[in-house]
Amino acid sequence: MPWDLIATDFNGEETINFGPRQESGIALYQVETLATISSSDKDQLIPCTTVTVLGELACIAVQEHLALFKDCQRIASIGLDGVIDCIEWSSDGSMLMVGDSTGKLSLLDTDTGDILFSFKVVPEGCSLKTFKRILFSTKSNDTTDLVVLAGNGQMLVLTGITQDLFSAECLIISLHFFSGLVVSNMKENCSFVEGKLIQTRADHFHTEGVSDVVCFDDKIVTLGCGDIAIGVWVIEDGQLVLEDEIPNYVFNDAGIVEGRVSSDGKHLFVLTDNHELLLLNTSTMTALHSWSDIKVEQFHLQDMKLVLLTVGEGKTTNLMVQSLPSWETIYNLKLHQPSTLASCPTSQETLFLAECSPSEEDKQSYSVRLRCLTETNPETRLYRILHKNKFEEAEEFAKLYRLDTELVHKVKANYLLDQLSPWNNNSEEKVQAMSTQFTNCLAYVKDDLHVAEICMRAALSSLKATQKLLDYSKERLLKVSTNKVLILRKRKTASFTFKVI
Repeated sequence: MPWDLIATDFNGEETINFGPRQESGIALYQVETLATISSSDKDQLIPCTTVTVLGELACIAVQEHLALFKDCQRIASIGLDGVIDCIEWSSDGSMLMVGDSTGKLSLLDTDTGDILFSFKVVPEGCSLKTFKRILFSTKSNDTTDLVVLAGNGQMLVLTGITQDLFSAECLIISLHFFSGLVVSNMKENCSFVEGKLIQTRADHFHTEGVSDVVCFDDKIVTLGCGDIAIGVWVIEDGQLVLEDEIPNYVFNDAGIVEGRVSSDGKHLFVLTDNHELLLLNTSTMTALHSWSDIKVEQFHLQDMKLVLLTVGEGKTTNLMVQSLPSWETIYNLKLHQPSTLASCPTSQETLFLAECSPSEEDKQSYSVRLRCLTETNPETRLYRILHKNKFEEAEEFAKLYRLDTELVHKVKANYLLDQLSPWNNNSEEKVQAMSTQFTNCLAYVKDDLHVAEICMRAALSSLKATQKLLDYSKERLLKVSTNKVLILRKRKTASFTFKVI
């Protein structure tokens, strides 16, 4: 059964809908669930999930089904023939390349969700995962290379793709190198783009399998297991040539399963199959730092931060955010296992992830949550808490971060005043309790003019209560006037004494 039951718009009630978060650290993150994805088949267990994000665009694939989001709003849902292994945005976000378990690559139009074309690249079922990585590598001459790494060790590079491929309103791509090309949704007056295809077998060097591929400068770096852990490739005379290789004994016979390049291209982060994260220099491929004390499951680079998913205990995993280059852990969040970090540019400010969680109705079935984490400051976090009318939590938060607690009492006083309106039909006991809270709030507010404004617009359940409130406001204003008169008299007396002397 397809995973096409998508729920969105939770009215910002994250805690109410999904329970409290178990988080810690000096950094503050606003966590929101954009969507939940589930299957109508209650016997479905943990699905294959992948996520990719580019700016305001997000795509999550669960089994054979994918959903596109723009500005946190769902714009399209598409079902494919096989389980989706890899998804990757074009450089401008107008197209989405998808690889599934049938061995096909499909190019989707972001705006419409239409499949522009699809073609078979590798045999179906050649490995546990048909596609390991799809990426677009932009060159200095404004051309782009499409790099595809298949699970069977085959690597395809389509070079010299121009920007017209991603900006043309109508599109046909001639890839006569691929057999069994199937083009759909063909339109008249379409642009014609032809690239040059180069292919090789990376598994001849990574004898126990190829896991990932990254690009920087004019180099293509394959990561895997076996005799060679890292292979550095360059294109010479239209062919892929292995320029350098790093044997696995350099990493204590461990294989490399994942890699990411820093935005400046000078550093390569790699994850070994024994869950150790290493930082390498891209020019020499020597290790600069290791995270041997943390067992890492996945990782992501985010500007000057490193995001880690650690190997969890039981059914949970831990998300850690470390600041660079101090490696200080500034945030921790406990998640259900398995969870998947989104693939996105290092400049992406908002962090996205997919979290598989057991269904509340049936612990044997799972749903997938698409969640985003946005770093925020204490003031913004306080406003969000106040917006949800959680005044006790807001007061504790304000005291913790030394913020203005008077703001909490002002907002609470306004809220209580609205609740005390006679049109709300509250019981006498409830009115009495809220009236006491309201009076206590006003006592904490030092701004007398603000208190006067609140009291003057009050419409309480009875004329007596309203009059009592106005009298309270009058007393406070009289005290203010009296204090001002005393201050003026003291100033005049001091001035007179000075002149006499």
